Amino acid sequence: MVTGFSAGCNNAAFVLNFQPSIANAGADQTVCATAGPQPLTGNPGGGIWTGPGVSGSVATGYFFTPSAALVGLQTLTYTVPSTGLCTTVGTRRVTVTARPVVVFSPLLQSTYCQPAVGAPALPTVPLTATPAGGTFGGTGVSGSAATGFVFSPNLPPGTYQLVYALSTGGCTVQATQAVTIASRITALAGADTVLCAGSRQPFALRGSPAGGIFSGTGVSGSAASGFIFTPPAGLATPAILTYNVVNTSGCLGTTTRRISVAPVPGLSGFWVPVACAETRLAPLTLRFTLVSTINFLPPAVVWEFGDGSQSTEISPVHTYATPGTYQPRVRLGYNAGRCETQATLPPVEVQERKVPNIITPNGDDKNQTFRLGPDCPPRLQVFSRWGQPVFEAAAYHDDWNASGQPAGVYYYLLTYPDGHRTKGWVEVVR
Repeated sequence: MVTGFSAGCNNAAFVLNFQPSIANAGADQTVCATAGPQPLTGNPGGGIWTGPGVSGSVATGYFFTPSAALVGLQTLTYTVPSTGLCTTVGTRRVTVTARPVVVFSPLLQSTYCQPAVGAPALPTVPLTATPAGGTFGGTGVSGSAATGFVFSPNLPPGTYQLVYALSTGGCTVQATQAVTIASRITALAGADTVLCAGSRQPFALRGSPAGGIFSGTGVSGSAASGFIFTPPAGLATPAILTYNVVNTSGCLGTTTRRISVAPVPGLSGFWVPVACAETRLAPLTLRFTLVSTINFLPPAVVWEFGDGSQSTEISPVHTYATPGTYQPRVRLGYNAGRCETQATLPPVEVQERKVPNIITPNGDDKNQTFRLGPDCPPRLQVFSRWGQPVFEAAAYHDDWNASGQPAGVYYYLLTYPDGHRTKGWVEVVR
């Protein structure tokens, strides 16, 4: 700023009689070429402003309007008329600076995908711009001019504006850059599957969201035709299938599906007669017992008795009414009923219940004894035709051969452990 008197006031006597006001044009300043009109004020008021870029009047006020054409040092003059013939003049130096061009360096990518749940956080992204020396701001921005600024893309889904602001030479400029955080993809490949041993049946694979790609052992097909899984022969270790899908934002979702084979449980069974271990005569009642390496509940087990009847009890009792040979089996469902294994039990031979009415104990090893067949040992009492007891056994085992008795007709009484009795006659022929 410069102040002073006009050349017309250099007479000392005149100066002593007429002291003019000193014009003060204000402090020198620096303004940006794009700052717009700047009001001009001087002291004392009522003066006139002149110079490049100056407009206005005493009545409306004066303004300095910077522009690109005025970049550089401009001198503005403020003239204040005094009483009499003197005027005073002040100057203000205004430096007009060109608006800098700011370049916000693009981020490595404009869209970031949320990491999957449980996945590591995304790394921070360095922020740079030219000219240097400004500050960065916006959601997810941290740091300082000394340490450097970074952007963390670990934000909720949405679009965020990052700002770079620079103040230099009276100019304040900024540049912005939009960055989008896309929602994570929750990829689904279907529930893990446990197959039955020996299964070779292919089945379709479906993932969500649709349009992804399955890969892994046994996988065939394409996104266009659909994917199929065919269980490999002898699948011993689980097959891990991977499903990758990319959404419209370019975000990748990935998940896996496990295909395994259920172990076949050990299975066997046996039967025992209910009455006693020896009996095989019709009607024959047996109790069936299952032995397995897994726990199960009905109706996981199905008994087939070989005579056309079945039972889903764990340990059923079954009666064979008719003599014959029967082959019982047991089937056991496992893997939530999707698989089945079976076991064959020893055959059941049911014999006809017959009491002989003749024996020939003559030493030819044929029909030598009074044979009742495989049954619970009864109490046997044998009497002569005159009612005299000739033989008795508390638990008879088919061994009476009328030893010491003459040929003839004898009467017997059988008393079984369950209390029922059978009586009749038998002839001894020698």
